[in-house]
Amino acid sequence: YAGYAELGFRISEQLRIVGGLRYSSEERFGTSARTIAGTTATGTNRKKWTDWSPRASLEFRPANDILVYASATGGFKSGAFDPQNVGSAANPESIWNLRTQFFDRRLTLNATAFYYDYRDLQIFNGLLQGTQVLTFLQNAGRAKVDGLELEGSLLAV
Repeated sequence: YAGYAELGFRISEQLRIVGGLRYSSEERFGTSARTIAGTTATGTNRKKWTDWSPRASLEFRPANDILVYASATGGFKSGAFDPQNVGSAANPESIWNLRTQFFDRRLTLNATAFYYDYRDLQIFNGLLQGTQVLTFLQNAGRAKVDGLELEGSLLAV
């Protein structure tokens, strides 16, 4: 289950600040059975993960058809079990994301800059054992992604 609340405050006719907070609670249960070299290993596991994820944004409207904003958001992806070995669980993944966007309306020109900062990124890894590839889920630590997205459209009438 999860809940989210958001509150906005207009500082002036053109400037608005918004804050939000999300609470997430996720419980997982898993079973697995894996056979290696004629031996079958089974397992069960149950885990619960919770998180508080904040959001803050600043919106500026210099004109009715122009929006410039910056938003910083925390995110959460619950932990997970390795499907072949549920005794092995990856920790929850968390992310901080910063986005900005400009312009709007009949002629739309959007430029979005983004930055993602992951902690405990969940990845599958593989290990060659004889002729079998064994995969397992683990946390990779940190990953950062940044970039620029450009989009445009024209409504010709």
